[in-house]
Amino acid sequence: MKNILIILVINFFLVSCIDMIKSSDEDFYESIHIQGGGWLEFYQNSEIELLELNDDFTFQIWFSGQAETGNDAPCIMSLKGNQSNIAIYRNPNINNIIMIYNNEELIQEVELATLDLSHNQNFYLISIIKIQNQITIYINDTVIKELTTIENNAWDWIDLNNNNLYDDGEFELFIDEENGIWDEGEIFTDANENETYDQAEEFIDINENGLWDEGEIFTDTNENGIYDQAEEFIDGNNTYDLGEEFEDTGVPLVISNDETIKPIIGAIINNNNPENLWYGYIDEIRLWNIALHDTTIKFHNQYPTKLSSSYNDNYLLALNGLWDFRINASEDNINNIFQDVNDNLNYAIIYTLESMSNNLSEIGR
Repeated sequence: MKNILIILVINFFLVSCIDMIKSSDEDFYESIHIQGGGWLEFYQNSEIELLELNDDFTFQIWFSGQAETGNDAPCIMSLKGNQSNIAIYRNPNINNIIMIYNNEELIQEVELATLDLSHNQNFYLISIIKIQNQITIYINDTVIKELTTIENNAWDWIDLNNNNLYDDGEFELFIDEENGIWDEGEIFTDANENETYDQAEEFIDINENGLWDEGEIFTDTNENGIYDQAEEFIDGNNTYDLGEEFEDTGVPLVISNDETIKPIIGAIINNNNPENLWYGYIDEIRLWNIALHDTTIKFHNQYPTKLSSSYNDNYLLALNGLWDFRINASEDNINNIFQDVNDNLNYAIIYTLESMSNNLSEIGR
């Protein structure tokens, strides 16, 4: 169970600049280092109107953790609605466990072999996707799954976008057999309209031409008085058919939410108080106004570079916010307000608790 750090009296201020720490001769800063005393909120159109997410979206963060000694579970990101508060924490004692809470109720805890949040230079990609009223969460290229669907001896599928199609990431992988015979579930032409698939009825091929000819003796399997040829079917239909082998690995955990939500990085906000602040580096933040496809998430994880036009994909048109914190190290008096690098009117503002600091850093992925 996570421990919640409650800040009873909080005095924070909006600093006019952010600390700049240079440890080498690098020309650019690459990330923000938050150390239990800062968090980011997002604004639109101006620097005072909170960014609200209503429709489909994908929110991505490249981040790292660092060694922890306390008992409080740091929160990497939260989504705050009027009645809901979804938060993603790291386990404070086990460096590869992520915990997901909805309104302070633990709904999933997952251990990931590829995750180690004790090293601040190990960067990971978290992707939060909302499609219609369904939210799913990826860590790197792995979707957080519903435990009840894992190794339950049943093939599982969830239609995330309600299009009645099997889209990548919605189902357990299966072997779509093309075995030359009709398998339960495969589409067929019901020639005699008996609602069952009819195989070719056996007959004595007197003429030895491989075809049933009028007058040749046959086995009237369905007792309809006529010889039935094999009904046509689609062999291998890109659909799971009963009996086909499948990987019993589960389907995505879905959090239902139809509220307008506000994203927060590095904390959860309760009663206007930030709690469970993060320790680590924020390297890049991306906001898309579409629900990115499962294969796109895997592509982003496979090529962990700063996002740029070199991606050369048509979905870049859906990029509504990008903060890469790649700032020329020669600049002075860098403030705590970061506009989207593509000059969209979206802003990330880093807040700092009094007596605490957040630093621009040359450490990045």
